Amino acid sequence: MKEDLKTFWKTYFDFTKGERNAFFILIFLIAGVSAYPFISSWFDHSRSWTDFSEFESLAKNISSQSDKNKVFQGMPSKESTFHKARRRFKFDPNSATIQDFQALGFRSYVAGRIEKFRAHGGKFRIRSDLYKVYGIDSALIRELWSEIMLPETHERQEWKTGKEKWEKNDYAKQYIEINSADTAALVKLPGIGSRLALRIVQFRTRLGGFYSLEQLHEVYGIKPETIELIKPRLTLNLANIKPLNINTWDENMLEAHPYIDRQTARNIVRYREQHGPFASMEDLKKLVVPEASLLDKLKNYIKF
Repeated sequence: MKEDLKTFWKTYFDFTKGERNAFFILIFLIAGVSAYPFISSWFDHSRSWTDFSEFESLAKNISSQSDKNKVFQGMPSKESTFHKARRRFKFDPNSATIQDFQALGFRSYVAGRIEKFRAHGGKFRIRSDLYKVYGIDSALIRELWSEIMLPETHERQEWKTGKEKWEKNDYAKQYIEINSADTAALVKLPGIGSRLALRIVQFRTRLGGFYSLEQLHEVYGIKPETIELIKPRLTLNLANIKPLNINTWDENMLEAHPYIDRQTARNIVRYREQHGPFASMEDLKKLVVPEASLLDKLKNYIKF
């Protein structure tokens, strides 16, 4: 009986080394396939648990923010405070406080830069000077343009300042004769500096003198508003005008006059050479002149 069992065992269960290796590999594969659903389920559960944690964290933050809003109920947010604070009122950038700037809608760091600029002696003279502040909101400046208590241009401010100085000056009670005044007298007029005074004297010398205060507009660099400011304090003495001797001056002397160009000076000399001295303004009309108004200007200077 035992022999039979031993024979049976060897017949059905005795394996070679290769067969045993194949058997163990098969067992391993079967175990892996059997365990895959459990392993996959575990990883899926792990991933779903992570995602849920992130969602739970987000929900917790929202809840926390909601609690803060309840605690600070009635207090506006930073953004709403900024927009609500953009009030409109007249302000001078040279004296407004940081709080004033912030109330108008300026960012705090911009208001701080303006304060630092003023602390170092800086001054805003016209409205557009605000554009020079680094980081400033240009759209806000345009919106506040009519509220800025500064002039729009330098010219108006200079004219006003010159007028105030003139009214306080003792020279406001004096008159200046424009055809005889030197540069020292002219610089006492508001808006007239040393350069302008010199230009007035030089132009007057070339003319021979002013016959009208409107001729001041022909002086390079003088502004119309300055002329209107000084005209009430100027007088004209036509006796001080030096005449232009059309029958004796040569071509260079004639051309030096502001109202005579080179071609006209040449024509005047040639006419004298061919027809003799000029006797009247009618003789000058025979010349070709660049402008019809030239004779009207020259008649105040010409001597026959």
